[in-house]
Amino acid sequence: MTEKTRFILRMSGVGAVALVLLISIAWGKKQTPQNVPCAAVEYDFQDIAQRAYVTSAELDVLLEKENLYPLGKPLSGIALQRMEQTINQHPMVQHAECFVTPRNKVIIQLTQRAPLLRVQKAGETYFIDNHRRKMEARPSVKDSVLVVKGAVSEELASTALADFAIWLRGNSYWKKKIHYVDVKTPKMVHLHLNGTKQPCIILGELKGFQSKLAKLRTFFEKGADATQDKNYTELDLRFKDQVIGRK
Repeated sequence: MTEKTRFILRMSGVGAVALVLLISIAWGKKQTPQNVPCAAVEYDFQDIAQRAYVTSAELDVLLEKENLYPLGKPLSGIALQRMEQTINQHPMVQHAECFVTPRNKVIIQLTQRAPLLRVQKAGETYFIDNHRRKMEARPSVKDSVLVVKGAVSEELASTALADFAIWLRGNSYWKKKIHYVDVKTPKMVHLHLNGTKQPCIILGELKGFQSKLAKLRTFFEKGADATQDKNYTELDLRFKDQVIGRK
């Protein structure tokens, strides 16, 4: 074999090796995680033990409508941020995060909105949530929260009444006694107690409700026995250091 022939063979071998390397690199790129299809979609409801206002099937439909449902799509083409934005627009979702696992699964982690109080007024029922935002009243929302009736504006519900609901939730004495709140006007609020033949509590405006109810509790615990036979239908808390009973 001549030297020229050996040189040609060596160069051919080098070329063949280079070609194999190029094919291997290209094949490897095709098999990187970014190009592998999404193998599964899983919803992780962080608060499922407390509430179930939205279903995974409902969210599937929402993502499919926007052509964002990831199952079977290459991971490199999945818009996780757009998925989060779409799910966060759902009226029952508080917050959603989407991420991909090493096993090529898309996890959608979310929390649902939590109601703080329920507003019932002529022609409309809705909730105010823990973030003081208006929340749709769905049959699936069965939380036991403060009920507010009457002439309730959304502004009043999300401010002073929300303050009252938060305070009430943390007060073991009054949360067992108050049945609902009746708003006649923003400056004339009535409280209705649980049980039969209970007097209506005239709170007046909500400002200073803590001291007013502390006064009423003292009356119930120390002075009510002496006035039981009066059969009051109203107890008025609007006057300083006094509980005014009316028949």
